[in-house]
Amino acid sequence: MSQVRRVKTGLRCITALAVFVLIAGCNSQGVRQDATDNGFGALGDPTSKLAYATALPAATAQEVALRGDVALVRGDTKRALFEYLQALQLGGADPGILYTVAKIHLLREDRARAELALKMVLNVQPEHAGANLELGVLCVHRREFETAESYLRRSLDEAEVNPRANNAMGVINDVKGDHAAARLHFEKAIAAAAQEPTYKNNLAYSYYLDGNLQMAEKWFRQALMQKPDYSRAWRNLGLVYARTSRYQEALEAFGKIENVYEAYNDIGYIAMVNERYDDAQRFFEEAIRLSPIYYELAGRNAERLGVMRGTAPAVR
Repeated sequence: MSQVRRVKTGLRCITALAVFVLIAGCNSQGVRQDATDNGFGALGDPTSKLAYATALPAATAQEVALRGDVALVRGDTKRALFEYLQALQLGGADPGILYTVAKIHLLREDRARAELALKMVLNVQPEHAGANLELGVLCVHRREFETAESYLRRSLDEAEVNPRANNAMGVINDVKGDHAAARLHFEKAIAAAAQEPTYKNNLAYSYYLDGNLQMAEKWFRQALMQKPDYSRAWRNLGLVYARTSRYQEALEAFGKIENVYEAYNDIGYIAMVNERYDDAQRFFEEAIRLSPIYYELAGRNAERLGVMRGTAPAVR
């Protein structure tokens, strides 16, 4: 396990949590609430009020919400947000409308407004499974794992198996070092959504973190069978090959997603961490030779190798 942790620092972009695919953002920053409309104005597109100044006058909240539904079906999220905001101002904090607004903002990658809307949902309906799930997922990527776990547990109260919630809980358990619990969650996610390669990749990485490289390879391959261009799974499979000295296979895997000289550097670093110093030196030298310009990262890794071997740097 110590070798797995050490691998993080010397590769070009391999990080322990790079495999987990979730939405980022957890704190509601950059959004100001307007006291004159109960804060709902902060959820809208700032340009919508001017753009739709000629909108039909609103009769009831239900009527305006229906207009929002029609706009959303057409794919006009900007107009939908305007209509839903009008409905909220007329009818108050409706959790269904607020949740729809949050989902629109997630699609638009406006995470601050999405989080604000989700928290408004929970103010009205604390056990809302969807809002708890989305807030939990948002918090996982901010590495606010305790907060994320509290949201996710509430999201699972209503549905024992929810693939996105189980996947996020698996990530949290892997971070905590409880890989057996993590795998149970990933397996539930796979059982509920077998068509999603992300969950297979995350299960494989959990095995990788736990040192079971044979099972890790099996599940990375399963993910790639479903999505042959899945870059994270190729990188992770390359890690398995490099860890087991299957260097040619590792080169082929890394070569799917990066330049060949970067692949040589990454494999060299893994070999160095595994104390296969001759292999590491060979790969660092080849990385520098193949680079169109001096490859600084490979040079630094070669110098580090020299220190670890107790000799002068092999490559300058």
